[in-house]
Amino acid sequence: MRQGVFDTPVVVLLPERGSSVRMEVRTPRDAIAAMTRHGLGGYDVTGETWRSTFTLLVRASLDPTLQNLGAARIALEVLASEVSTRH
Repeated sequence: MRQGVFDTPVVVLLPERGSSVRMEVRTPRDAIAAMTRHGLGGYDVTGETWRSTFTLLVRASLDPTLQNLGAARIALEVLASEVSTRH
């Protein structure tokens, strides 16, 4: 794993004008942007999955150890999976 980059990208669906767009997320910062700017997870800041994913992504962004990046990537996959089942 390169410093601050997921070992493999996570494919997410982002809402866009009544449909969705696929995006490959490669870093915790890109994932945070997908959540906060592009609506990944529906801006559900009160939802446990959204909050825990966000927390792990911030941690991985600030301290990009293999353990933090791995935990953040897994959480992002879970959030992305939940979103894809809604579409």
